[in-house]
Amino acid sequence: HISTGKDHFIYIHRPQCLGKCTWQASKQLLLDVCTFSIGNNNCRFKNKDTNDEWVLYKNYKSVYETWCISNDNVEESAKYWQWFIYQYRDHVVDWLGAAPTSIDYLNWGAVSEEMALASLSKIYNVILETSL
Repeated sequence: HISTGKDHFIYIHRPQCLGKCTWQASKQLLLDVCTFSIGNNNCRFKNKDTNDEWVLYKNYKSVYETWCISNDNVEESAKYWQWFIYQYRDHVVDWLGAAPTSIDYLNWGAVSEEMALASLSKIYNVILETSL
C-alpha cells in the first residue's frame, strides 16, 4: 500500500489466501475476507507492517490509518469469490505451497458461474457474460 493522501478503498475484498495468507498452524488457505474478520472480536493478523506483532482486525486503522474497510457488498462479492475459490482451489493451493484445504463443507460448489458474474454485475452496474 502506498500512501497517496487519500483513503484506500475497494468495493469488494478477496479471500485473504489470494493475498498469500494461510492459517499459521495448519498452512491451509485462509478463506476469510477482511470485512468478515473485522466483525469478529477474536480475529487477529500480523505481518511486516505490524513488526510481526498480533493486531485485532477491528483495530486495523492502528496500522493502516488511511484504509477504509466497509462491509458494503459483502454478500454479493462473496458469491463471486466462493465460485472462484471453489473452481480454482487446487491451483491456489499449489501457487501458495499451502496444505490441501477441504472446502466442500462450505457448499460453495452451489454457486454457478452465472451467479458469480451476476453478483459482480450488481456491484459494478455492468453486464458480464460467461466466458466458458
